[in-house]
Amino acid sequence: MRMSVAVTLTLLLATATCAVAADFTVLDGDTQAVIVRERLARGEALTACQELAAYLGKSTGRTFAVVDEDDYEPAQGPPIYVGMCGPVKAALGMARYGMDRDAFAVIVTGDAAMLAGPSPWATYWAVCQFLEDHVGVRWLIPGPLGEDVPAHDAITVPEVRQVHTPAILSRLWSGAQYGGAWSLRQRIHGRYAFHHNLLRVFPPELFDEHPEYFPVHGGERYRPGPDDHSWQPCMTDPGGIAHAADVARAAFDANRDLESFSFGINDGHGYCECEDCQAVDRPIPEWHGFSGEKSVLYYTWLNQIAENLEADHPDKMLGCLAYSAVILPPPGMRLHRNIIPYLTSNRSDYWDPAFRSQDETMLERWAAATSQMGIYEYGYGMGFAIPRIYNHLFQDAIRHAVANNVRGFYAEVYPNWGLDGHKLYVMARLLWDPEADVDAITDDWNERMFRTAAAPMNEPTSR
Repeated sequence: MRMSVAVTLTLLLATATCAVAADFTVLDGDTQAVIVRERLARGEALTACQELAAYLGKSTGRTFAVVDEDDYEPAQGPPIYVGMCGPVKAALGMARYGMDRDAFAVIVTGDAAMLAGPSPWATYWAVCQFLEDHVGVRWLIPGPLGEDVPAHDAITVPEVRQVHTPAILSRLWSGAQYGGAWSLRQRIHGRYAFHHNLLRVFPPELFDEHPEYFPVHGGERYRPGPDDHSWQPCMTDPGGIAHAADVARAAFDANRDLESFSFGINDGHGYCECEDCQAVDRPIPEWHGFSGEKSVLYYTWLNQIAENLEADHPDKMLGCLAYSAVILPPPGMRLHRNIIPYLTSNRSDYWDPAFRSQDETMLERWAAATSQMGIYEYGYGMGFAIPRIYNHLFQDAIRHAVANNVRGFYAEVYPNWGLDGHKLYVMARLLWDPEADVDAITDDWNERMFRTAAAPMNEPTSR
């Protein structure tokens, strides 16, 4: 199967000669490659080296050595560089500084294979891509039943010079964590925080020192209980706004790799009724049953927090949920360029033309108010009596989403792997490349999963 590629860039200039490109030898007779580990490898990049050796071993029955970059000698065998080793940096040149942190390069010449990205997990994905494309490995569903590793007596790889970059930059789902490394192998990795978080920004114990940060309910300040979602903070108190910004600032200062912070509303109502909040509040008319009664108040508050952080953290994102009473974009208001709202919906219902039109219109309205946004999907499978597979409808939704500034994706999936593994496998590839060939992916998945039973599984009713 040809893996989906959102963006393919030529990394090296073609030489002036017309020499025929030589294949790279992973294994052929006495010639066997050695895995060369980046000098400062950490996290998933270390795992990538281990798994590359393990799966090459499973495929060939040979043992593949892993050596540190500083210890590699050409006599040890043709190198497979994993991570930003010196030759990889030279091959990428200045282009490596412009790579997204989730992007990864697969470069193969006659002399070396180079698998790397700017982050440890991106390097891991480069190894996954190499194993899928050139060894034929598949991770179809979690566990041994879903793993398919073809046997090879020899492996040679033609020249490849590509960078793979996802169309959706943040890709995350919940409910599949018991699948082990499977989701990571599908290139699932979140970077934008957006979920319910205000009860942590304003913990109940803060009430004793700063009751003014909390809402007025029925003429009195409301003291939240533990894990209490039935309230939102006062959204006009200047000290509360500064406090919220400082909480995000402290998180960014403590972790330079942190790309975003969540100001997602608490999962309830309970907005402040003080005079200042009522003065800002401007309920907007419902739209097809959706409420924006607190959108003006909430997004005015969030804009002020983003502006507070502008001077010292100009590139950090603030995530939130476009949900409940703030699901509609505030009329005439432009959100700060660093805010990314996640719009909740259910794209499996795109079988209904009226729902699809309404949902697409809602997303387009949000796109006019934001620099970027995310979508929140309910991709459940467990609990449904019939297979809930909507791959082509999902592809339509992702195409429309990318065209309207969507850069983040989150789904609640909670799969029944026997029915939903294929759906999530396809979904992960569409998040990288909305133009991927869904039917080709499905055919390959069925062939590798079901073998002699692939033909009936390929019937249209299974898609």
